[in-house]
Amino acid sequence: VEIRGLHVNKPYLEGWRDSLIIERETYATKFRVLVDEPELNLNSAPQKSRLFYDKLGFPDPGTPGRVGRNVIQSRSTNKPAVERLRTILKQQGKFEGDTKEILNTLSDYQRVQKMLSSYVENILKYIDIDGCVHPSYKVTGTETGRLSAVDPAIQTIPRPDDRYGAICRSAFVAPPGYTFVIVDYSQGELRLAAGLSGDEFLLKVYEEGRDLHSEVAIAMYGDHFTKAQRVLCKMFNFSYLYGGTEHSFAESAGLPLDQAVKFVHNYNRVMPRLARWKREQEAERKSDV
Repeated sequence: VEIRGLHVNKPYLEGWRDSLIIERETYATKFRVLVDEPELNLNSAPQKSRLFYDKLGFPDPGTPGRVGRNVIQSRSTNKPAVERLRTILKQQGKFEGDTKEILNTLSDYQRVQKMLSSYVENILKYIDIDGCVHPSYKVTGTETGRLSAVDPAIQTIPRPDDRYGAICRSAFVAPPGYTFVIVDYSQGELRLAAGLSGDEFLLKVYEEGRDLHSEVAIAMYGDHFTKAQRVLCKMFNFSYLYGGTEHSFAESAGLPLDQAVKFVHNYNRVMPRLARWKREQEAERKSDV
């Protein structure tokens, strides 16, 4: 797979690169006007930090003195910090007016910048003379046990229902005489968890061919659940198996902690054998350390 590589429509991707650069600069200009900082460098963390926490007086989303992976540093302005700041302001009832527009515009800028640097420009950099890229695949590159790819990182491109994801994915084309075949495991981890845990709820849903995410939404919210509630259930179904907690769920879903705690409590009541199996696996892992 590495040797054969993937064909890329280079002119198509180059055209989108130029368009996205214009889009990025449009957001940058709008942001500078909103905060009245015409010389602000949006890629400078210190400048944005002073703007947010000194000039604008935003609450600090980080934890002073704490370090480590996934910990939001004090006065940070990276994507997790901005999302956490957004959640705090919503909880305080202050996510409105100029504040809302400032943070939304920054998020738009960061998203376009991320797509340009991590995907569009990175893919273009690795195209060889035959018009292909040859990512390196790492068998042990993720904590979840899935493959990862680098140079370029094609497996982290957003889904095709995302505008930017669709742009990047459409750049990969089948060479003449070939076609793409899309193959995907349907909820592979959850099906495996059903078999290993023997949870009656999970096994029945899969044996009867029903949609798990909808069935969990019914169990949690009733027959008249909303689309947003199903999305929350789908999000938690997967994160739960990888160590998701009330705190991480509240963070990722933008929920108050008490609501996340109630959700997880009810979730464990719906699938008690899965909850017990998960606890047993965590205990066994700790005993092996």
